[in-house]
Amino acid sequence: MGGLAIREYLQRTDNNKKHCWWLDPDTQDGHKVARVVTIGTPHLGANTGCDPTMPDRKRSSKPDIYGQSEAIRDLKYSYGSYPGCPEQETTPGIYLFGGYELCLYSDSSDNTFHNIDINCNGSENDKIIGINYQTQDNPEMKLPVNIYYTWIVSDFLLIGDGIVLTVKQWLYEGNQSAPKNVSNTITTSTLHTKQGSDIEAIMNGLDEPASLTLAYEIGLNQSFYGFLNIQPNSEKSDIDTFKIENPEMLHNSRFNVHVSCDEYFGFNVSVMDYSGTVLTGESFARESGDISFEVPSSMRFLYIIIEGFPGQNNLRYPYSITVNHTVVELDPIYINGKFSDFSMNKGQQETLNGSVISNIGNLKKVTALITLPNGNYDESLSQDIDTKTFDLSNFVFDSTKYAPGKYHIGIWAKSESEINPENHWLIYYHCY
Repeated sequence: MGGLAIREYLQRTDNNKKHCWWLDPDTQDGHKVARVVTIGTPHLGANTGCDPTMPDRKRSSKPDIYGQSEAIRDLKYSYGSYPGCPEQETTPGIYLFGGYELCLYSDSSDNTFHNIDINCNGSENDKIIGINYQTQDNPEMKLPVNIYYTWIVSDFLLIGDGIVLTVKQWLYEGNQSAPKNVSNTITTSTLHTKQGSDIEAIMNGLDEPASLTLAYEIGLNQSFYGFLNIQPNSEKSDIDTFKIENPEMLHNSRFNVHVSCDEYFGFNVSVMDYSGTVLTGESFARESGDISFEVPSSMRFLYIIIEGFPGQNNLRYPYSITVNHTVVELDPIYINGKFSDFSMNKGQQETLNGSVISNIGNLKKVTALITLPNGNYDESLSQDIDTKTFDLSNFVFDSTKYAPGKYHIGIWAKSESEINPENHWLIYYHCY
């Protein structure tokens, strides 16, 4: 039932379409869930066990402790009857597929469940919105698509795992798992009561995401671990994607990515920007390798992609990934022979006179920028240049247009070398 519990947490919304249980219902990732893996979960229900609504049900002399429980009530994909709605021909499970609580009401407590208050609000006459629609999640309160889902399906006795039918253990549309593009299935053959010990299936289900949009964000200057997992779609290689944030807002950053594994497996490492453009990459036919690269401060997020080929002992030997970061220190740029740094008060207007002599070769453009507190750039002026010396007399910074606060006001020089394009901060000021 843990699989149904996480779906209730992720899907349930109130009348205003606001998520009821999320830690932060006002943000897109307010669920704070990185991955969902279920094994043997009765997503579409399980009719195993007693059904007190069954007409002409024969009772044994033993106490029927669990047959009338809330768990049995909510797990069923159909009931023997609706005691409170005898005219209805179909009797789907109300928690899973929706319906009215009153349909389970009976004058005889022997013919229904101990409690029919399905949404636990103290009332027994509510309409329940089910978490399912046919064989997939209910479109009225869908599963969020910024999580990847793996449904592990066990076929132990040809038709299921001994408790849940095979076709009830996953969400699907046609022959494809649902939600589309963010889910897959893994098959195993474990008895329902033993599935918690099916480590191989569970670990393969926890495979790190391959796509940029679902990539796990990792910190800098510390080690993280991952696994090369056998893929359910018969792909030979496993692709794991990690996201890092560039902390530097003024200077270029240099990163070093170190990947290692105690067991030799061979792997490919590549670095992409947010658009999926490959910045650099290398293949390693040994147990460890490093990639170093430099990016401008304007590149806020980067993605590290690890591709490897899992072997028989892949779950015994995790790989580690460490991304180290350093700031690229540039030589000072001088204005009239003196490096400038000053404060400008609210309402003050400042004109930069003179010229900047740059030691950066192949300069093509200089832009005056103001970096706002949220990290965005407000571009005010720009001019193209052809030499290392350029005039700043036309650059005017007017602080009257900005609210009080700390800003970085700077000159942005762009080098458009075909070999190594670079962006550099030349000077910057603070406005209070």
